[in-house]
Amino acid sequence: MELARGMKFTSKWFVGITEVLDINKQENTLTVEIDRGNGSSWQENWNLEHTIWGFERSEYRLINPPECNCNVGITNVFHNGNCIKCKNKVTKEKTWVATLIKKII
Repeated sequence: MELARGMKFTSKWFVGITEVLDINKQENTLTVEIDRGNGSSWQENWNLEHTIWGFERSEYRLINPPECNCNVGITNVFHNGNCIKCKNKVTKEKTWVATLIKKII
């Protein structure tokens, strides 16, 4: 899995929504904003590799995986905000539920 700016996810370790604000692959870090939903939010710098491992161990769960504007569906692989499949910029986000309903219909 590759993380992208704008991804939002929850954690089994704390309450709130985390959003990826910036990714620095050279320094193996990412900047996130954690919003507790009660008016309290802040930014933190996390280890990129450890965060990816957290997704692999289901400690984190995406709540709005980005969807490419080529309408090929969800892909978890992005590079610099572009879809790997068609190279277009990611322009919209959908929730897992809305996307799954779209695929079922």
